[in-house]
Formats: sequence, structure tokens, C-alpha cells
Amino acid sequence: MIDPHDVEHKKYPVDAIVFNNGLFSVAWGTWNNEKKMLGMRWNTSDSSNPADVGYPKTFGHPVWFMVPEELTVAILRGLLTVAHSDKQAIANILAEFGETPFLHGTERGCQ
Repeated sequence: MIDPHDVEHKKYPVDAIVFNNGLFSVAWGTWNNEKKMLGMRWNTSDSSNPADVGYPKTFGHPVWFMVPEELTVAILRGLLTVAHSDKQAIANILAEFGETPFLHGTERGCQ
């Protein structure tokens, strides 16, 4: 299993890992030096093989798959409600979109 912080790709430098439960990760970075995008990946595709680099991979090297832009805010809002997410980083990204990190009236903000 690979640590998502160790996944380096010249076309997608990562600014933050916004979710990581060990098996699956979501990152925020810049795609192709042009636009900020969410990237996702499975950190392992074979739990019996500790050297496995997960999925996706290109020529044996771990990479991220890009999430369509129209899904970004919905996914980030969903990540605010689960464990293993960096709620402060998510709130900062949502602010870039002019969105509030609050989910509903009973929530007082991100911690």
C-alpha cells in the first residue's frame, strides 16, 4: 500500500490530501499547470501485496484520476461529513468556489 503523500506526478502537483482512510484518498492540486481539480485514487488494489501501488497507475507508477469539475463542490461537501477528512483544507477549497463550509443550520463550522 502506498501513502498518498508519496504519489508524485508532474502533471498533477498536490496541494493537499483532503481525505485519506488508508485505502482510498482524495487530493486537491493543479492539473497540467492550468486548473485546480480534485484527484482520487485507491492506495492498494491487492491487499496481499505490500509493494502494490494501488490504482490508477501508469507503467507501474501511482497516479491520480481527475474528477470532473462539476462534481467538486458536491464531493467536498460530502467529505465534510466523514472521518479521515481534512475539514480545514476542505473549507478553504470551498471558499475558493465562493461556497460556505456549513452543511446546514445545526452545524457551526469545521474543526
